[in-house]
Amino acid sequence: MIIRSSTVSAISRSCSKLSTGSVKPFTVLYASNIPIRSASRLHTFAQTPVRRQQPLSRTQYTPSKSAYPSRLLIYNAGTGKTTFIAFWKVTTIFLFGISCAFLAPQFYYAPNEPQPVLKTVGVICMGAIPMIVVGVATAPFVNSVSLYIPEFARRSRDVLIRYSTNLPKDAQLEFVTARLLGLPKTTGVRLSEMRALPSRWGRLANLERIRSPSLQREHAQRSAWKKALGFLAEPRFKFYVTEDVASTRRSRAPGVWENVLKEIRKNP
Repeated sequence: MIIRSSTVSAISRSCSKLSTGSVKPFTVLYASNIPIRSASRLHTFAQTPVRRQQPLSRTQYTPSKSAYPSRLLIYNAGTGKTTFIAFWKVTTIFLFGISCAFLAPQFYYAPNEPQPVLKTVGVICMGAIPMIVVGVATAPFVNSVSLYIPEFARRSRDVLIRYSTNLPKDAQLEFVTARLLGLPKTTGVRLSEMRALPSRWGRLANLERIRSPSLQREHAQRSAWKKALGFLAEPRFKFYVTEDVASTRRSRAPGVWENVLKEIRKNP
């Protein structure tokens, strides 16, 4: 910074005037009525801890949790029935495996057996008959049924029951059955696609999935290869559910399945 000489000279003249005593000394004025705190009180005030306002807990801002999940189990056939059916499925598969692995080769490689090929095929078919019969007979048996419910119906049981008494036609259901090998098979349907079947001798199902026109057109447009793959996927259009009270008590919301079944029976 560059300071001019004129500025320096002006400052020196002002300092000389102050030193000569032309200016009167300053007088300190104070009011006698202003209280002065003692040093001990100031020291005590300085040591007093300051309490800060604690932040509110985040749990106070969290919304209330839903009483039910979005995918609600409304029907459960029970572990006993499911295990019984799975046992017979596995047993028939085991018998079919024994027929193919042990009995059929003995007829095929028998030295003095006439028409060994025909008898080998017959043994394999005989071993497959129990597996096919049990698989077809138990295919409609429903292990469990789940209902997808919206957010507002998940708050309490009263709201859920009111929702189930007046279900929309596009309500989604999931029927879980058993495959031929005993593995679970899940079939998703809408409420409007289901209807009740009248009881008849020899009928293995009491519910049926209606083939909608769009589903029929889609099936007709498939190639033979895709139809074969679809058959191996074991599609389900017939279902069997029991009407005992224990099946609904095992669910998370007893009473909902009865309302759903009433809505299904209203469908033509």
